[in-house]
Order: sequence, then structure tokens, then C-alpha cells
Amino acid sequence: MRVTRLLGALILATCPAALAQAPAPLQKSDLVRLLANPLIERREVAAVVRRNCLAFLPTERDWSDLRRLEADADILDGIGACAARRAQRSAPSATLAAGALIAMVLTPRVAALAGARTPLTVQVRRANGAPASGAALALRAVPQVADGPPADETTVADDSGLATLDVAVGRLAGRYRLELVGRAGARLPGRPAVDLVVSPGPPAVAKVQPPRLEFGPGGDSVLTASVTVEDSLGNAVPRERIELRPASPAIGLPTDSATTDALGRAQFVIRGALVHHSGQLEVRARAATVASLDAVVPGPEAVGPTELQAALTGTVARGPARTRLADALTFTLRTRSGSPVPGKRVSFGASNAQVEPESAVTDSVGQVQLSVRLGWKAGMALVTAVVDSLRTQDTLRVEPGAATYLALSREDQRVDGGRIVVELDVPFSLTLGAWDGYGNPSATRSLAPQLQALRGAYNSRPDRLIDFRAVQAQGSAIALTFLPLRLGTTDLRIAVGDLSTSVSVTVVPRGR
Repeated sequence: MRVTRLLGALILATCPAALAQAPAPLQKSDLVRLLANPLIERREVAAVVRRNCLAFLPTERDWSDLRRLEADADILDGIGACAARRAQRSAPSATLAAGALIAMVLTPRVAALAGARTPLTVQVRRANGAPASGAALALRAVPQVADGPPADETTVADDSGLATLDVAVGRLAGRYRLELVGRAGARLPGRPAVDLVVSPGPPAVAKVQPPRLEFGPGGDSVLTASVTVEDSLGNAVPRERIELRPASPAIGLPTDSATTDALGRAQFVIRGALVHHSGQLEVRARAATVASLDAVVPGPEAVGPTELQAALTGTVARGPARTRLADALTFTLRTRSGSPVPGKRVSFGASNAQVEPESAVTDSVGQVQLSVRLGWKAGMALVTAVVDSLRTQDTLRVEPGAATYLALSREDQRVDGGRIVVELDVPFSLTLGAWDGYGNPSATRSLAPQLQALRGAYNSRPDRLIDFRAVQAQGSAIALTFLPLRLGTTDLRIAVGDLSTSVSVTVVPRGR
């Protein structure tokens, strides 16, 4: 009881106009003081807002300030309802008509790892305070960045005015603003938005320069190795503790550690006097080796043949994007007379693929086994091996993965999730394409029979506004032909197996 009285006295002292016996609308300064006071609970602020309402109509700057002061969903809901009622009273013909949408994001700040998906819940009401059941919303990245969040994520509110989006955050680490808009991209009052922070994933690979450290005689050389640590998507990993350690104790170099900077970079200074024998140095992050480099000191080491022949071979030369080849590639090093060349250091690299190891020594039969994971982009991948001045390459084929979503286009413009206008009795066509999870066009040949079955089922509906006329293969896509039968608007949904897409079609009189 004493705590309640004390808190009530504190609220009255903070904002007497807001909490008086005769409720008066809250001024902007009253609301700010309530939100800034750490002793006042958010639920109590929300109760004051609902009881007293507002003496002002929030501007876009006000909405931004309220989110910065960490107003929760309950408070924002009350402010939105008050703002809508005030707008209706002060200007019945203003932009906030009774059916206008007022939306808010329940989690204004979201953090996720690159390449992941994150759920996001929004609440949408009409300006008259009623839940906006069935309202279509979209979440749009501003600005749009390649490999960042997608251009639009769409959803529809349920009966309570709540909607959940499963947002793909993209592959590029960074900070993004995701704005909530209406179906046709119309801005909503207050321009509700999400502050999305995409962080790099765990360390997966490191780039080392130079890849080979050659120390001079006498042990007085001091060399520097620069290391850039990246996640599996190529994002630099900052503030990561990494180690440089010898692969064999015989090398003699003690383990050293460093922390990457904001660009994922770190440097190691190696004194030649501490390197007793030539060998391989490993770069490790989180107990895993992410790169290696050679340390070479003068000594009576064997010199290999001057004339060498090298080859990269494998029984499987193709596979879907981002899959690991079932059979390893084999690098073979021989003299021109056919004798194997063991103990030779070989460096490997790849384009549109990842190869392990990046460096290795040929075994007793002059070979190194390579594990290859294909890249994101459908097409060609290239694996390269370099030993001394000799370079050899092998070409692999990256095929599209299984289709994960469908897309509709009309006259080379994507229309799925949107709206098109067609004329009565004038045939129109839509192009259906399938895409894998990495943005590669996937084969649609197997979809044609299912689309023919869908055509028959669709045309059997007596209440249909359009007639599904034809299904025709068109390269890697499928052309769908329709004929408008009656005036009106209908949702055209194309569902094949577990995949589906849709577009809203409005039929207007011919010649409009």
C-alpha cells in the first residue's frame, strides 16, 4: 500500500496535468516526462494514455522519438488510437479516414545472424480503433541493398489485427531500416519501422597474406602475416580472438593470439629466430583451423624435379548449388617420366566454390585429396592448383538447387503478391518461374503436368471470373494463358506441390 501511494505521488509530481482527478489530454512534454522516468512502469504510462488521451496529433518525428524512448506496444497502441480519434474530430476529411490503417511494430529493434530468418510481429488497426482484420502489409528495406534484406516481405493481419512476418535478413552484415507499408507501398501514419542489425556468423574461413613466409639466413628476419577472418557468407568477423600456432612442435614457434578489428583483420609479427624448421602455421578460431600458411627457413631441404606434370581429376564434376561433391577431387603431381613427386607443397584456390585444404603437401604417391563445396551461383566453378611455377585447373558445373519459391511476371515485371488489371474478353499471359533458395532459376519442366491438372480444377469452378486457357513451356519458365469472363476482382493462386504464388486480378470493361 505504501509503495503504491509513493508511486502515485511520484507520477503526480512528474505530470500533474496527466494524472489529475479530472483527466486532461496529455501534452507532448507530459508524455516525454512519463516515458523518461525510470520509476514509472510502462503499464502505468499506457493506462494514463488510454484514460487521458492526447492533446496533440503525433508527427513522424514524434513517432520516432517515442520509439527511441522505448515506448512498448501497449503504449504505442494507445497513442495510435488517440491519434486516430483526434484526427477524426479535428478534420473529418483528413487523410486518417475511419478505414485508414494505423500500424506498429511490436519489436522495433531486431538482431539476427547473416543468412538467417527472424520472426517479426506487427499490430494494425483502423483509424476508428477497430482491429484491421485482413489488412495487407509489406515490410520494405530502405534503402535496398544487394544481398541485404529482400525488397518486400508481405503478410495479412488476422482477426485480432496481428500479423507475423518471417523475415529473411539477407547475407550481408550491416544495419538496415525496414519500413512497414500498405499493400501498394503506401506509407502509414508515423512510418512504423524496424531497426534490423545483421551480424556476421561464426568464423568459417580466413585469408592470409602472404601465404608463404620465407625467412632469411641468420634468424634475424622479422615478417608480418595479415589475416582477414570471414563467416561462411563472406562477411568480415570483427572482435574475434584468433590464434597462430605451428602445425608441428618441431617448427618451434610459440602460439600467438590477436583480436580482429572492425574489418575482421588482425596481424601477427613472426621473428625468424623462433622458427627452427620449415613447416605449416595454422590460423585457428574457436578451436577450428580456418587457414594456414607456410613458414620456410634456410636448410638442406630436398629440391624437387624441375619438370613437373600436374592434374586435377574427379569422378563427379557437377552438383546443386552449395552442396559438397560426393567424391573428392584428386591432385596428382608427377615428373614428365611419370614418377610421383612426394613432399611438394601445393596451394589450392577456387572460384564459385570452396576447397579444403587450401594448402597441403603431396603424399608418397604424389597426390592430395580435395574436398569441394560448390558455390551459390548456377553455372561454372573453377578449382586451381599451384605448385612452384606450375598451375593446373579443373572446371565443375554448379546446377540450380530444388525450387523453394515460385514467381509470376507479366511483360518482364514481377506481379506475384501484387495486383494487375486486365480487360474483359482480352486474353492475357503470365510467366511462371521457379527459383532455388540462392536466387538461381530452377527447372520447371516437371511442373507442367501438375499445372494442367490445376487448369482443369480451376475451370470447373462455375463462379470463376477468368478462364485458365493454356500451359506452355517457355525456356526455363512456363507461360500461362487466361481469358477474362466477367467483371470483378479475384485472387489467382497457383499452387504446385508445396509451392504456391498468387496475384490479384481485376477485370475491367474493354477499352478502358
